[in-house]
Amino acid sequence: ASGRRYPCLEMIRRVIYVSKAVRPMGDDDLAMLLERARTNNEKLGITGMLLYRDGDFLQVLEGPKDAVLMLYSKIIRDQRHHSIATLTNADVPERGFGDWTMAFHQVGAEDLERHDVLRPLADHRLTDVYLAREAPALDILRTFQGEMA
Repeated sequence: ASGRRYPCLEMIRRVIYVSKAVRPMGDDDLAMLLERARTNNEKLGITGMLLYRDGDFLQVLEGPKDAVLMLYSKIIRDQRHHSIATLTNADVPERGFGDWTMAFHQVGAEDLERHDVLRPLADHRLTDVYLAREAPALDILRTFQGEMA
C-alpha cells in the first residue's frame, strides 16, 4: 500500500472530509476497512490517507474525478459513520498524497505531544468546527506523510 506513485495525466480531484464512527472501531475493524479500501483504491487509481482518533475520521482521497466522486458518494452512504462534513471537493493540479492507495494512522496522545499542529486535538475532536476547513486538515494530514514512507 505504499511506495507507488500514480502518474498525473489529467486533473486530479481531491476530497477531504471528517466524520464520526457509529461505534468505536477496534484494530480488527480498522484493518478490514483498510484492506478493502486499498484493494478498491488500487483498481480505481485513487490514493489518499485516513486518520482515526477516538471514533473520528479525517480522510483525503485523490484520483481521477469520476472515480473519486463515485467512491465519495459510496462513503457518504456508508452506515458505519455519520456527521460527514466535506472540507474540500475540488480539482488540484497534482496529488499531494500519491504514495499510498490508503495510508493510515491512528492518532494517539504521543502524536499530540510531538507535533505542534496537532496540539489543539488535545482539547478538541477531529470533527470539531475549528478543523472544518481545508487548510488545518491538510496541515494535520501532511504531518503524517513523512512517517508513512
